Amino acid sequence: MKHVSEIRSLIKEKYNPLPEITAGVFAMTMGAYFLSSLMSTMGSVIDGFIIGHTMKTTDIGALSLTSPVWFILGIIYSILMMGSQPFCAS
Repeated sequence: MKHVSEIRSLIKEKYNPLPEITAGVFAMTMGAYFLSSLMSTMGSVIDGFIIGHTMKTTDIGALSLTSPVWFILGIIYSILMMGSQPFCAS
């Protein structure tokens, strides 16, 4: 029977051979997520300002009707993005 430290070292060798790459990918992913969230928030603020000061109520209603379409397209994009990451990484 193997000792716990031997098992841990085997797992570490098998599943994490290059921790620098893992840390780099994590940092880039977090940076991209932060920047995309920041841009999305800024876009919402700017869009709200434009809608609030330039459009009529019918225009705002039309924009509200199309919001579910953009939401569904965002979900499809997220699913395809997450599904293709392992394929592109290999």
